Amino acid sequence: MSEALVTVADVMIANAVCVPPDATVGGASDLMLEHRLAGLPVVDEHRVVGLVGAPQLLGQPPDRTVADVMVTPLVCATPDLSVVQAHTMVMGQHVEMLPVVLDGRLVGQVSLVAILQAKSQQTDPLTGLPWATALRAWAAAELTQGHELAMVFVDLDNFGAVNKALGHVVGDDVLRSVASLLSAALNVETDLLCRYGGDEFAIATTRRDTDARALAAHVQERTVVRGRRR
Repeated sequence: MSEALVTVADVMIANAVCVPPDATVGGASDLMLEHRLAGLPVVDEHRVVGLVGAPQLLGQPPDRTVADVMVTPLVCATPDLSVVQAHTMVMGQHVEMLPVVLDGRLVGQVSLVAILQAKSQQTDPLTGLPWATALRAWAAAELTQGHELAMVFVDLDNFGAVNKALGHVVGDDVLRSVASLLSAALNVETDLLCRYGGDEFAIATTRRDTDARALAAHVQERTVVRGRRR
């Protein structure tokens, strides 16, 4: 049985505290401290228009308005989003939390800390990559949005011989190196890499067919050439 997928709904704070754009920096700071939050969604007429956190509030005059310092534009999370996808969104936008919306309305918020804690449960501790469950969730979400997908599978030849001849410590180092090489070749906006099995990796991508084939060739070239240099 596959591991249950952890989604934003599992780790978010429901009924999130929010502020309007004309709230003051001082008022927003007080709310964050009172509720022990990493940030606050900024909501204007039931629509999320930005967010503020410590990086935006620190050093600002207390009477300055939130609208002057908030992060915008902002891509919000949805409750059904996997924590792996949410992590990509947080890191890509350089924020400490994400508002969670459903049908255009704010229903909660999720912090980077909560995402990281949940993500660690679905991540291979050796390579730091998500397992195949996360890839399946990512692929399902992309298909739901009407995106076509391509898959690239990477299987290390004769990996068993490496473990047998040099030991598992060296084998683990090889797996980490391959994970690093593959990650460096990808674009987080279009690709997701996971550890698929013992010596297998998989990449799901929304790139067009020609670009997906070019990605596969690039991955093969990087791993073969780098492997020979070692």
